[in-house]
Amino acid sequence: MPILTEQIVADLLARVQEPGGRDDIVSLGWLQGVRIDQDRVSVDVRVAYPIEGIRALLVASIESA
Repeated sequence: MPILTEQIVADLLARVQEPGGRDDIVSLGWLQGVRIDQDRVSVDVRVAYPIEGIRALLVASIESA
């Protein structure tokens, strides 16, 4: 089994489209960091505009990735 790395997580998150559909969250610069602590992965995502109303959708997409 391959070891999970920050780069692997970033590559997976590059598949997550921003809710407006313009681009993925990594290309937009929203991914600020990835932390891996044994079996727990934390990501720091900073969105460039207010996302009330679509926040749950974005969170679900990130968790799914």
